[in-house]
Amino acid sequence: MQRLMNKALNVFTEIEAYLASLHHPRRCSNDEIHSTCKTYQDLLVLLNGLFLMLHLPNGNPTADDYNNANFFIQQSSKLWDILSLLITPKFHSLLDHALKQMQDLNGFGDMLEDDVECLHQLTARGLWRWNHLNNYGKVAFSMFTE
Repeated sequence: MQRLMNKALNVFTEIEAYLASLHHPRRCSNDEIHSTCKTYQDLLVLLNGLFLMLHLPNGNPTADDYNNANFFIQQSSKLWDILSLLITPKFHSLLDHALKQMQDLNGFGDMLEDDVECLHQLTARGLWRWNHLNNYGKVAFSMFTE
């Protein structure tokens, strides 16, 4: 996905040229093809910029970085709506929560995926243990013991 975002201009120029070369009675107009390809291209460029901001290590983001990330989020959201794309839970998290988490943690790009996966596994293990206890006192006690 990262390679696609980095090469969005080239990729969508080629897609546009290919679609414009097709001859079909129900084919979109060249203007519609151009507009749609340009919108997808712009969306990928914005998301690439946002991901670059979100990958800044802890302690490195500046006020400009937060402003840029907010700009990328706002513009990506607009283009997402224009394209009538479904809002997945991951995209919702990106649009509505990533910037606040980035600000709260002063950058979190240096958190490795392995660290996040470890936290998920610990949480899942705890939830499994707690969901199988009928006594709330035991649930509360088990939260503070390992």
